[in-house]
Amino acid sequence: MCLNACSSRLASAAKVPDFSSRDIFVPTPQRTHIILSAMINFIKFSGQCAPVVQKVHKKAEYLAQESESLISRACQAGDAVSTAPVRFFGCLPIHRAHLICFFFREKRKADESRVEDLSKDDETLNTELLARRDVQLTLLQEIETLKASRAALVQKKV
Repeated sequence: MCLNACSSRLASAAKVPDFSSRDIFVPTPQRTHIILSAMINFIKFSGQCAPVVQKVHKKAEYLAQESESLISRACQAGDAVSTAPVRFFGCLPIHRAHLICFFFREKRKADESRVEDLSKDDETLNTELLARRDVQLTLLQEIETLKASRAALVQKKV
């Protein structure tokens, strides 16, 4: 029973879809050749891919650790920056976080006109795209009708 279960698992991994106990207990030469070829190919392929997969797993593990360390360092730096006051042109101390927000607000105000222009361009491109899609659909329907009529003519001719 264990032999059949293990063989079935190996056969399904080797993409032999219709493997059964009949293949073990009443084998035919042609079927046995197909199954063994599939299993040998699978084992060779697995052996060739193993070093590559191990490399990818090691690199992914390293990158995950690196990512975690960078995130923790960024959080520590953000905490240090947001709590430290700074003098802005010799005036009262201002927290860096407020200063950063101020610059982002100014940048957003400067970019608003460009965003509006790009939004208008996007809308016109979308309407043109929809119009062209409608034309394409009608042309495709026309092509299908022409193909059908051609097939009918060829059928009639034969």
